[in-house]
Amino acid sequence: MSPPDRNKRIGPSLLRHWPVPLQRGDKDARGTVLIVAGAPQLPGPVLLSAISALRAGAGKLQIATAPEIVLHIGTAIPEALVVPFSQARECAEHADAVVFGPGIDPSDETSALLRTLLQTSKARFLIDAGGLSVLGSDPQMLHGAAHLPVLTPHAGELSAMLGAERDSIASDPLPYLQRAIQTFEAVVALKGRSTHIAAPGTPVYENLTGHDGLATSGSGDTLAGIGGGLLARGADPLQAAVWAVYLHATAGKRLGSRIGVGFLAREIPAAIPAILRELSSAKR
Repeated sequence: MSPPDRNKRIGPSLLRHWPVPLQRGDKDARGTVLIVAGAPQLPGPVLLSAISALRAGAGKLQIATAPEIVLHIGTAIPEALVVPFSQARECAEHADAVVFGPGIDPSDETSALLRTLLQTSKARFLIDAGGLSVLGSDPQMLHGAAHLPVLTPHAGELSAMLGAERDSIASDPLPYLQRAIQTFEAVVALKGRSTHIAAPGTPVYENLTGHDGLATSGSGDTLAGIGGGLLARGADPLQAAVWAVYLHATAGKRLGSRIGVGFLAREIPAAIPAILRELSSAKR
């Protein structure tokens, strides 16, 4: 189903008329998500993004991470198949969605791995954090991907990707959003106090829901995982980005109302299923 062009403000009314797929049946029907993330000193982003993908409804979870932490991640997330980065390509061949970048070192090896996965996998991609860092030096890497990739930068990351001033992006985001969409040929969710999302040739969708408590370590990793879970379920890239931003923001708003500033990123994923249920069960 196509998004309703008449309403660019993201909210329950828009989302209820643009429902994300929910295939009933076994876990294969809900899709497989591969999380390519982490470094020896950063196992947290792997956990946050992976758990968020499952909370968003993905049926099967695979993780490719630094070899030094494979055992630790496998113990922490018993629901997942966990392999070292060297086996990511094999996993990607069987994935419906790939989340690439949370906590990963931006390096030549990271760039080569992302390029390989894009060239060999037909999965839908969401690229965040360390994955975004390698795009500035190779802006055409995403061109020709099987599906429009989803990019989730904040102003600082987009500054590095485009060679633009961070303050300029923060004060006037829309021109830079469009520039990023054209440069990278991708869906872009430019994160901030208000988040703006668009794809080539689409309206700009703006999210104003949220809470100051979302500005915390690990919050972006949960957003990436939510988006990946929705992609695995079969959401198209723009739809997955719009839904993920709203789900993430609404979870933050609810946690903020209950706890205040100081809630933890690890508390965000558990709030997602209830919000999904509410949006899916309400009359359209």
